[in-house]
Amino acid sequence: MKFVRILLHMLRGLWTLKRLEKRNDLRLTRRKVQLWHRKALHLFGLERVLVGDIPKGPCLIVSNHLSWIDILMIGSMMNVRFLSKA
Repeated sequence: MKFVRILLHMLRGLWTLKRLEKRNDLRLTRRKVQLWHRKALHLFGLERVLVGDIPKGPCLIVSNHLSWIDILMIGSMMNVRFLSKA
């Protein structure tokens, strides 16, 4: 059952992005993506703990991640754009 809920959450996120693309509201889109990350963490049973302060202005965050979970963690706390070296 949990797998089905996660799969539905993934599909709903894609559908929401497609719908928001037509509205062209960048602020709303960023907020929805952040909320999507938070819900995904909840579905996986993970808790967010912030240590320190989130930077106020533009910044570069480098993560030598060991898994895909840090993408959800960072994305749930900040409005970010991800890129990879590959």
